[in-house]
Amino acid sequence: MPTAVRLLLVEMTRGAGLVGGLLLLAAALVAGVGMVPPEAGPSWSTAFNLALTGQLYAAPLLAGAVTWLIQDHRRRGLGALAATSNRGRVAGALPRVGAACAWAGLAYLVLLVVFAARTAHRGLPSGATLLLALLAGCFLGTCAALGWAIGTLSRVRAAGPLLTVAVFALVCVGAGADGWARPLAPVDAVSTYRPFLQPHVRLIWVQVAVLLAITVLALSALAGRRGSRQLTGLTGAVMLAGAVFTMSRTNPAPTEIRGAPAHPACTQGEPVTVCLRSEDADELAGSARALATASAALAPYLAVPSRFSEPGIDRRIASGPGIYVPPPQRHDPLAFQAAALTAIVPPPCPPRVGDAKAVISYADLLTWAEAVVSGERGVPSYALVRVMPVLAMDQEGQRSWVRHHLAATCAG
Repeated sequence: MPTAVRLLLVEMTRGAGLVGGLLLLAAALVAGVGMVPPEAGPSWSTAFNLALTGQLYAAPLLAGAVTWLIQDHRRRGLGALAATSNRGRVAGALPRVGAACAWAGLAYLVLLVVFAARTAHRGLPSGATLLLALLAGCFLGTCAALGWAIGTLSRVRAAGPLLTVAVFALVCVGAGADGWARPLAPVDAVSTYRPFLQPHVRLIWVQVAVLLAITVLALSALAGRRGSRQLTGLTGAVMLAGAVFTMSRTNPAPTEIRGAPAHPACTQGEPVTVCLRSEDADELAGSARALATASAALAPYLAVPSRFSEPGIDRRIASGPGIYVPPPQRHDPLAFQAAALTAIVPPPCPPRVGDAKAVISYADLLTWAEAVVSGERGVPSYALVRVMPVLAMDQEGQRSWVRHHLAATCAG
């Protein structure tokens, strides 16, 4: 067995290293079992993103632990002793840091395995999904490098806990921010991955570049010579500036629509054709029934598409005429009908949450459509009262009302 591996195993299986590692694994197992995964349909990205979200807590702890390990290594005089040997000061501390990183990596794998067992998915994870694992590894590595740098430069005993709190706070603030600061946080605890979504590939690569640049900057503190420190620091600064500039030119959305599958699951019948991804093939029958029923009922009042497909199959957009998103609630006819109505009567323009008139106009339009499809009994009384006068109009009057409300939905 190579000496480096033997030293790593020794650090992992003795004393505080063993106790801390087992506690971290237990915490990961409890967190994985206790967290309730979202019901979003089959997707590997859900499991990988949940495991990445867990690093919001593990990575700051790793930074603080590495800081304490390096300070303890120096207080005992082991760093000075290693500096006089052939291994050098950095190599002498590497087994302790490597053991901490190994335990953190094992905790991440425990989280990933637990979430993979508790979420629905089919086939193998895609390359875009695996990038979330790369991002998690880089996040852990960057926090370990920061801890090593702070442990080398600081003699303050509280440096480890302070660094843990600082990293956790910065990532939380970044994750909850809007605008350019949001993508700087490598953790996304908000997004829900439906089967037609995948991680934003370009954004993840830029986030990885930012983390690598911060790692290089942190490791510059470990260089023995002044010239080496300056060169490494300058390299990291240039990398960070380039990565942040690229991020400012990158769409900050953490998800994007997947490309068209090679073999979608489609119905070839009348009156409508429905195409879904193979992951949603078991929802094809319920979707086709809901779309056929709604299309037949609404055809006299507005233009109804004859083909419906999941986002990314025909067009890489999230909503629009004929863009159908199957509901995550399986075996629920009302959920299928709501999804069908949104595909037939989609918002004609991007929604503006702050515009009450536009929101109410579109809500009335969906209420009217639901009443036309399922009858007045299928609509709550508090909503039905707003469209009862419309239902009493003749066909031409209802057509005019629909056109007016579609225009009001987009009115500025």
